[in-house]
Amino acid sequence: MLVVVALGAVAWIYRELFYRFLAPQAVYIVKEVRDKGAGVLEISLTPKKDRLKFKPGQFAYFFVSFKKPFRRSASFFVHFRA
Repeated sequence: MLVVVALGAVAWIYRELFYRFLAPQAVYIVKEVRDKGAGVLEISLTPKKDRLKFKPGQFAYFFVSFKKPFRRSASFFVHFRA
């Protein structure tokens, strides 16, 4: 049990402290938001400069910037459409 707790703590520390500096990053702007019903939102994003290379079904972390001091991060299922 202690090993599981230790692994969880290490994973959390990695994600919170190191992931944002080591993972590929790009800035996107929200282009359109559509309500698909049943609590599902479809969000269309446009890259501000460079775009990431997504693969269908890929898992991604998004950091959403609001006016300070608010900041929210969440993971999403990525559906890629050309």
